[in-house]
Amino acid sequence: MASPLSGSPAAKSATQRVVVVGASWGGLAVSQALEKAAAGGAPVTVTVVEPRDHLFVNFSAVSGATVSAEVADASLIPTAKAWKADGAVTHVRGWALGVDAAARTVRVRPVDAEGAPAGDERTLPYDFLVLAPGAEQPVPMSAPVGTRAARAALAASRAAVAAAARVVFIGGGATGVEAAGEVKTAFPAKTVTVIHSGAALCSSAVELGKLTPRFQELLAAEVAAAGVAVELNSRVADLAGLGARPGVTTLAPGLFAAPPGGAIELVTASKKVSADLVFITTGAKPATGWLAGSGVPLTPGGLIQVDGAYRVPGCGGAVFALGDAAGSRDARSGYVAGNYSGPMVAANVAALARARAAGKPEPALKRAPEGGHGGVIICPVGPKLGMAQLPGVCGPNYARFVTKFKSADYMTGQSAAQYAHTTKEEVLKGHAARGPPEAAAPASAAAPATAAA
Repeated sequence: MASPLSGSPAAKSATQRVVVVGASWGGLAVSQALEKAAAGGAPVTVTVVEPRDHLFVNFSAVSGATVSAEVADASLIPTAKAWKADGAVTHVRGWALGVDAAARTVRVRPVDAEGAPAGDERTLPYDFLVLAPGAEQPVPMSAPVGTRAARAALAASRAAVAAAARVVFIGGGATGVEAAGEVKTAFPAKTVTVIHSGAALCSSAVELGKLTPRFQELLAAEVAAAGVAVELNSRVADLAGLGARPGVTTLAPGLFAAPPGGAIELVTASKKVSADLVFITTGAKPATGWLAGSGVPLTPGGLIQVDGAYRVPGCGGAVFALGDAAGSRDARSGYVAGNYSGPMVAANVAALARARAAGKPEPALKRAPEGGHGGVIICPVGPKLGMAQLPGVCGPNYARFVTKFKSADYMTGQSAAQYAHTTKEEVLKGHAARGPPEAAAPASAAAPATAAA
């Protein structure tokens, strides 16, 4: 058979079928850019596979899951307007169960509004596949699939925080730091502690070359000013068995409550910390288990292998990957996926589709910088403190970027406009019409063990 770019008559007339798995930052950015490209003549149709009907702004949920009901609702942005009704994009609500890279197909299990199976499995053929399944993360960076159940879960987490006198976050990356700052600011009388295995906060990002030691130093000062206690170079013994301890209640993945009148004793090499409520805010795990046996190559850590153009090797040039599940040199950041790698992947797919339709040789593809995209972080420590780093540099004055660009509403307004073509006010109005989150439906069905999250 002739190469897809060889100039065969069939290739010149064929509209290229693009399947995008995942509709968070990266998936939305790719599908929306391809929709725009199609309107401009690119020969593509796009099918987005995603079980949710909303964008979960997980970085704002550090506030929504701990102190703010308004931020929680604003974090669940309906995607009904994300694509044009008569455009090139179709949303298939379901979990991707597997890929056959040789046959160029994706298996999908459709789900209903609350994430439960709904109908028979489907097989979607593709000419190009974009993988943006994200990462598996504990609360506060995750929520059930269904919007109603997600609101209920975030409300339950806030209630647990309000009832606890001693709150501990295990993991001192941006998530743990931001959530600890929110809790301590909203409840000054509570004892709030961050336990971190590294020698300084956000150590893994510094090791990746995305953040500077100067940022760590300035961030530590902001955390201390907020009144959050920090235990560095500390690992908690028997962390995996935390939920199995007598009397301990697992409220959600990575969220544990002490028995009434008791405490969860967290033992490190140097001391013991008592807690009424424990959040596990350690690093995310790539949501790639469902790709086992697919022909899509993974790194030992479960990341999808990609080159500098976000193309996956060994898949006939038809597969791309980006975001938290991709083994690129980019910072693991929704901002990076949505504003840099997502548009770049879309541009590459559109260029290949145009060349294929015209029977031309494969064009040169856009590539990420040698060190990847990244080096930007805006890390609030409550609504008035925090630290920012803008491409590779930071200083005391950069703290103002925190309140100006993020902590006011955790960028929910910007996210609603950029990714869902709506407003924060419309999002809040829609949730208010559904009633209080405490009256929401039971928790959504969990993701299947082999599915993307």
